[in-house]
Amino acid sequence: MMYSSLQGCIVVAILFVSFCSADALSLNSRVREQDTHRLFRAEALQEKPLQGARLAVVAAHHNENLAWLDTFAQKCTDCHVYVYTSSQKHASQSFQHGTIREVPNVGREWGKYLRFITDEYSAMEHANATVMFMHAHQYSNGPDDDDRGDVVSMLSHWPAIAANHILFLHGYDTSTSIGAHEGPVDYGQAMLTLWPHLFSELGPVPEVNRSPGEKACLELYSISSAEFSVPTRQIVHRSRHFYQHLEQWLMERRPNVVPANPSSLIPGVGFEDMSFDYVAGSVLELMAYRIFQGVEPLDERKNGMDMLVSPQLLQQPLMAHV
Repeated sequence: MMYSSLQGCIVVAILFVSFCSADALSLNSRVREQDTHRLFRAEALQEKPLQGARLAVVAAHHNENLAWLDTFAQKCTDCHVYVYTSSQKHASQSFQHGTIREVPNVGREWGKYLRFITDEYSAMEHANATVMFMHAHQYSNGPDDDDRGDVVSMLSHWPAIAANHILFLHGYDTSTSIGAHEGPVDYGQAMLTLWPHLFSELGPVPEVNRSPGEKACLELYSISSAEFSVPTRQIVHRSRHFYQHLEQWLMERRPNVVPANPSSLIPGVGFEDMSFDYVAGSVLELMAYRIFQGVEPLDERKNGMDMLVSPQLLQQPLMAHV
């Protein structure tokens, strides 16, 4: 009787081990299939424009820690992160899950934005995606972006309306004065001077609005922000030569836009640190809306015409799913 019970226990144990082994083999097989699928998907994406991304993130990097962006790149299911940096060695220390490209550090973030466009122009002609141009720091680092908010959350919930038009991460609309100015550079006059050399593809030179009692300003709609997204079709609406010419200007610094003695423009105020890169980057920031969107401001009274991301927009359907 004892032998029979022992024999029965052995049979049950064998069946249990067999069942567990089969289940383990099945689980291992599924894991291998998933890994193979991931590998296949990664290889397949490399054959598609912009790595198959619906949201391509282009981060202009100098010396920031990119760990936060690397985490985002791992979690994002349908985006690809490009880091354009002045030091590939430094960038690669904290970023591994995307594309790193080292480029000259010119025009502040705009040298990097323009190089991405010229690098990926052909891909964007065949892509149906949105490109986010942004700085590489996670948190606000000065008064220029103190309204930036939680950039990780905002990227993870970037609204689907960004596929329709330019959308700024933060900022405000602004005018470009000409003549009597409050800083070391007359940006209005600089843009009029540069227009025939750099911006003729954008249409006629802007008129100057000289309303009585008001500062003279260019008839040019601008958003003061260097972080924004643009649909690929709107980027390639301009010619590749247009972007190449802008990048060449940043590299060669001709025409120059920095006064020979900027501190002399405002008595008692020195601007020794005023540089070509700062002024050129500021000019392109003021021109971003005109370059990528056009002449007329979007009518924000209409649904889906928002230009600045807001908490309300972040509740809408997502551009990328994370």
